[in-house]
Amino acid sequence: MRHAALSSSWREIADNLGVSKQAAHQRFKAYADGVTDDIKSEHRTMKRAKRSGDAARGAEAQARRDQLAEDLRCAAKELRAEA
Repeated sequence: MRHAALSSSWREIADNLGVSKQAAHQRFKAYADGVTDDIKSEHRTMKRAKRSGDAARGAEAQARRDQLAEDLRCAAKELRAEA
């Protein structure tokens, strides 16, 4: 979703979805913000774990962070496919 928002205007996204610009923004901004918060949390966990020498925990947090980022990219692709 964030990728779609960065490469398209909210008007273009809204037109493709058949909703108002405000509705598109509210719907996908809330989703992207939630995922972004989770990505940041996993990134912080990864950094703390690596600093403390817990490589296994750091790798787990990095994998979760990377999966969340991939999920966000897939959601953006789905948004474009719906258009």
